[in-house]
Amino acid sequence: MRVVVIGNGECALNRCNGTFIDKCDRIIRVNKFTLFGYEKYVGSRVDIYCAKWHKIVYRIHDHNEFWFPHPKPPTMWHALGGKKEITEQDHQSNVKALKLYKPDMKFLSAKSRKILDKNFKKGEPSVGIIAIQMAMDNFDGPIYTTGFDFMTSGWYWDPSHDCTADFRNCTLEEMSYYKKLESRGHIIDITKS
Repeated sequence: MRVVVIGNGECALNRCNGTFIDKCDRIIRVNKFTLFGYEKYVGSRVDIYCAKWHKIVYRIHDHNEFWFPHPKPPTMWHALGGKKEITEQDHQSNVKALKLYKPDMKFLSAKSRKILDKNFKKGEPSVGIIAIQMAMDNFDGPIYTTGFDFMTSGWYWDPSHDCTADFRNCTLEEMSYYKKLESRGHIIDITKS
């Protein structure tokens, strides 16, 4: 099974990977993204959407599953910047309002949380890194990736966007973890290959 996680960094435009991406069995996208006008680079499908609650408002594309980049509520882990607990009541209210269905939802597993906590001491992993971790947890690898430039540029559809605004991620830890996954063959960055 071929699985791909598409980040939103400008490097997604370095190669025309749209056809490869659309032929994958599972396509995972994160947070705010766009497809229109960029299909030849990032494909045109969404199977799994991974985002925090405050980013779900950008959900305009159909998808089969929704992944939450945090453990099952109640939790403070990765909760809107760690400032507000995600309660079970908040979760159920959002699920109802957004018409999400339980079989279609997955949460960050305890196993993946432990791995991420071990590798991220100075900051939080981004939703993109969490989506990669969840993909490795749910599918046999390797996982294909593109669009991961560790907040060093804007979004592929908006290069002027400042990815470091309200920034809680540790770029060095992200790069180090990503490189570790690459070197162990857990991920293959199709931007480079």
